[in-house]
Amino acid sequence: NTCSNDGHYEPYMKKSNFVKGTLEECCNTYYSWAFDECMVLGGADQSSASNLDYFYVDYYSNSCKQSCFKKDGTDTKNCGGIAPKWMQTFKTSEECCINKLFWLDQGTCVADSTKNIVSEEDKGSKDWYVDWEMYKCVRDCVKGTGSNCGGLAGNWDDKFITSIACCNTMLPWLDNSHCVG
Repeated sequence: NTCSNDGHYEPYMKKSNFVKGTLEECCNTYYSWAFDECMVLGGADQSSASNLDYFYVDYYSNSCKQSCFKKDGTDTKNCGGIAPKWMQTFKTSEECCINKLFWLDQGTCVADSTKNIVSEEDKGSKDWYVDWEMYKCVRDCVKGTGSNCGGLAGNWDDKFITSIACCNTMLPWLDNSHCVG
């Protein structure tokens, strides 16, 4: 995805105005959707990429990728290549996760987007929500990692800071001693 100025082109290309005067003009004409990548691959300085190190959504992996040049795998970034020009980018992974992957647990999304390893114990908000199969309030954390952990809550689940608030609001017909899972 780049232009070259090596002088090796067919005569018809010059006559038909395919050959452009500058790298910028060529990239803008033929690779406008990948302008930054075209400029850098064509020899421009990497600082010419306008959204370098910003984050953009990758719905395939349900994470935000960092806009950067892919290397040999030793890079510490969650590099997804240079973000296409049409892609909305964000300065931080937090902004990207909130705006584009709002249904995911935000701590996990940010960790996945920045290649930070999150232990099972650190996943979830630790707030309380209703497990409607058990009709009990449980904590938003991975099952088996702590007291009353009922699994990670969905974005659609109402969450509460305390078990009492969860029970009184969501399951008021149950006695609090029978409400907590």
